[in-house]
Amino acid sequence: MSQVKTHFPARITAKLTKEHVLFLRSTLLARNALHTYAQHTFVKIKFFLIYSGVTYMAKTGKTEFVA
Repeated sequence: MSQVKTHFPARITAKLTKEHVLFLRSTLLARNALHTYAQHTFVKIKFFLIYSGVTYMAKTGKTEFVA
């Protein structure tokens, strides 16, 4: 039980049962997975925007990028 690292105060952690800990851990894992997925998606979108912007500049010969 003491192996579980949480940011809760010790007296609250002592009251948690194994099921609670497993639930919290699975919730955190799900949140982390979602966060990682969102980051990857954001990076892909950002890369696409930069790539399309550079391609546009190369085609038109413009060096200024107006949003």
